[in-house]
Amino acid sequence: MAVGRIVKAHGVRGELRVEPFTPDSERFLALQRIFAVDESEDRRELFIDSCRVIEQGVLLKFAGIDSPEAAADLRGRVLEVPRSEARVPPPGEVLYADMIGLLAVHADDGSPIGTVKAIVTAGNDLLEVETSRGDVLVPWVPEFVGTVDLERGVVPIRPIPGLLEP
Repeated sequence: MAVGRIVKAHGVRGELRVEPFTPDSERFLALQRIFAVDESEDRRELFIDSCRVIEQGVLLKFAGIDSPEAAADLRGRVLEVPRSEARVPPPGEVLYADMIGLLAVHADDGSPIGTVKAIVTAGNDLLEVETSRGDVLVPWVPEFVGTVDLERGVVPIRPIPGLLEP
């Protein structure tokens, strides 16, 4: 299960800045190992030496990664943990990883819009939805996104006017 993405090397000792895919960055503090997966699905098991939560995300230091050059080789990889090690969300909360692949539908009539492709963490989280006309970003706030239904695999969306226009 994806929990973050390596953004870049940080400092001179091989630390890496990670963009978490979870609102609870503190969860990284409890991890001892993680898997870094690249675009070709190559999985590399890494053991965590240290972890710090910072304003811009999380800083991780992995065993054997001791220089900026070694750290840079991991840039862009997605970090995963086994599903069995994922935290159980409290009622009413959804894990970011569970959002990927859900069908985005119009909140008014249930007609399909597209598929949730990613969660973009910014000032407010955004749903990246793949539509027939390309990808669109929808602010993940109650005004635009309804209650996620994991059983049905749908997330209702009230699109911003003009968002889905050609």
